[in-house]
Amino acid sequence: MTRNNWFARTARGRGWTPITWQGWALAVSLILVPLAFAGALGATPSVLAAAAYGAVTAFALFPLLWMAILKGPAPQWRYVGQDD
Repeated sequence: MTRNNWFARTARGRGWTPITWQGWALAVSLILVPLAFAGALGATPSVLAAAAYGAVTAFALFPLLWMAILKGPAPQWRYVGQDD
């Protein structure tokens, strides 16, 4: 069974970068979901609103990390000029 990778290893360090539209959609949603929620909260911050914003941001981050693990290569530290 072949694996359809949505993410590739970064050139340096540890992590992934999106390489397909599915990966980019997840990455963009990580930005848009918390921004939309922040706009819905309005201009009067409170402790409860800050906690809700943190929960929404974590909720948006979880699918991105989960799919990067499932649809990307195994994480590995890479140095400058190192090939797979």
